[in-house]
Amino acid sequence: MLLSPGMRIGPSDVEQNLFPSALYGVDEEDLRVAIAPRPQLVTIEEYYPEFLESRRRVLARYRQLGVPDKFETAEANDPHAWTLKLRLAHDRLVLPLVLRPAGAG
Repeated sequence: MLLSPGMRIGPSDVEQNLFPSALYGVDEEDLRVAIAPRPQLVTIEEYYPEFLESRRRVLARYRQLGVPDKFETAEANDPHAWTLKLRLAHDRLVLPLVLRPAGAG
């Protein structure tokens, strides 16, 4: 097999290497579900079918808990970076939570 930069094979980002949790069957989607119902924004360079399917399953848990508005995803369509598009998506999710009055929901 010939590997080249940018191929979607093997671990790519250190935050996605979940060892030793993978030995026990815990994957990234399990961790995302465990975060519910707390607010969560998942950013990605480009959507792809497996990601979209995982997003659907995680969002289903947020819906089950009655807080689908607290889970969002944002696609950068840019190289691996904290782009303006991703920063704006972050602010749309987080600022309403940070700026709400103390004791509110």
